[in-house]
Amino acid sequence: MTLRVPLELTGLTKRFETQAGPFVAVDNVNARIGQGEFVCILGHSGCGKSTVLSIVAGLQPATLGGVVIDGKQVDTPGSDRAVVFQTPCLLPWLTARQNVLLAMKQAPSRRSDPKATPEHYLELVGVADCAAQLPGALSLGTQQCVSLARALSVEPRFLLLDEPFSTLDSLTRFDLQDTLLQVWERDRKTVLMVTHDVDEALYLADRLILMTDGPAATVGEIFTVPFPRPRERTAVLEHPDYYACHQRVLDFLKHHAHQSKVYVSA
Repeated sequence: MTLRVPLELTGLTKRFETQAGPFVAVDNVNARIGQGEFVCILGHSGCGKSTVLSIVAGLQPATLGGVVIDGKQVDTPGSDRAVVFQTPCLLPWLTARQNVLLAMKQAPSRRSDPKATPEHYLELVGVADCAAQLPGALSLGTQQCVSLARALSVEPRFLLLDEPFSTLDSLTRFDLQDTLLQVWERDRKTVLMVTHDVDEALYLADRLILMTDGPAATVGEIFTVPFPRPRERTAVLEHPDYYACHQRVLDFLKHHAHQSKVYVSA
């Protein structure tokens, strides 16, 4: 079945002016994200993955090309896109419930919905018992769950995840990956996630967008992850194609490591 394509990256290029001259972070990035897809952008640290996600979120403009949603180019933030960053970014003087409620009050679709409660979204990610606590009293993993609940509470069409588990220990990261999959299975929001963790990408995603090393990084390869859904970690690891897929990604990353460590002239 062909998926409707609500999100497209078209010739997306980002150039920064530096004392050494123009620096091209990403160059001519093209991709099409289907409705309800879970897509991971994977590449070396510093290759521009987060820059791409930031442009999709409308947090910074593209120099050339851009982001197209439903056939219209967008370059500003919108309630249709919610972002979860590497760190929780919670307001420390507000409780978990209040952090989620604040986001809900800013979402037009949520202002007149009496059934929508912060507790509902905290429950979705398994931290409803922490609703009355301040972020400083919570573990980093729990704070990140609250951040995910906050993003979900505005009921966005697109969930943008910028390495949300990269600062967590392995066991906590695995737990939150499972939580994310369960939430995604519930309503199949379109997810675009940045990661440099090969195992994480293979476990979560429908497709991988592999970026060449930066600067002037671009899309080097896109391929479909063959593991059926719903997914369970052991089943994925035991899938006959798992290690071939894993090696394919590693070979790509090794081949493209430090291939573009130059400044690109205007």
